[in-house]
Amino acid sequence: MKEHAFIKRNRMYWDKMEIYDKRLSGKSLSTLSKDEILEYAALYRRVGLNLAYAKTQFSNSEITRYLNQLAGLARGKFYTSEKPRLKNVAIYFTKTFPEKTRSFYGYFFVAAALFLIGALFLAVLGIIDQNYLYFFIPDYDTGFDFSLTAVDRPFLSSFVITNNIRVAATAYAFGVSAGIGTVYVLLANGAIIGALTCLTALMGGDMIQYISLILPHGFIELTAIFISGAGGLVIGKSILIPKNLSRGRALIKAANETAALIPGVAAMLVVAGVIEGFITPANIPASAKLAFSAITLVATALYFILAGRSK
Repeated sequence: MKEHAFIKRNRMYWDKMEIYDKRLSGKSLSTLSKDEILEYAALYRRVGLNLAYAKTQFSNSEITRYLNQLAGLARGKFYTSEKPRLKNVAIYFTKTFPEKTRSFYGYFFVAAALFLIGALFLAVLGIIDQNYLYFFIPDYDTGFDFSLTAVDRPFLSSFVITNNIRVAATAYAFGVSAGIGTVYVLLANGAIIGALTCLTALMGGDMIQYISLILPHGFIELTAIFISGAGGLVIGKSILIPKNLSRGRALIKAANETAALIPGVAAMLVVAGVIEGFITPANIPASAKLAFSAITLVATALYFILAGRSK
């Protein structure tokens, strides 16, 4: 094809491309409608093909340089990633995170059930024989006083938050063991909380004080743990039941689907840590701490039930 015929045949598409490039100067593709984006993408593909042809047939021509510039402007719009914005963070926490968590609600409740089973089992076991409880409480022989004196409260608080952060991370990561590791982590750490609670009661500790140390940050932390556990169970199921995919592909798919949970869980643990550092040790009545705990429970529940839903 002669160069003039090539130009005559495709000029109308290049002109449309130029119009789009001018409209998008200093702007992103989000300013276009869906149909306009599709048309712009089609024009970009056509210009790309024209450029490839021009390079082979008219390599030293002015038209080749023109097409290269035209395609380059569009390429920048399609492939240059935008810097993260505060708006994107807001969208994640107001829509993406709660929506993604709700999509795995069944796994969430299974994770919560496993944790509670471990706690209840140890509580019953401790009532039968108190000595069983010591196997589940690290450093039980260091003089820790389960009557919850002022000296011992910092130990209990730091133990709980450190343990829960570790649990959240391992509950998710151990999903790669076909979910077996996730189930074990949830059961075992539920057992630790059950052992602490049971031993405190058996030693005559002030249970109101005990609960006031656990719950202010506990509802947020436990929710984060159960979300992490849900992610681990999803990954585990993908390995056990890959359906029509290979296990490797199913694992990658599940990891991609659950990865959106991680930033939200991390943020929840940070919030719980702040509460742990400022509310839990505060010299305020236990009743005030329990009232605050009720607020965190309601707020957490409403967030995951309502946030991100369509009007």
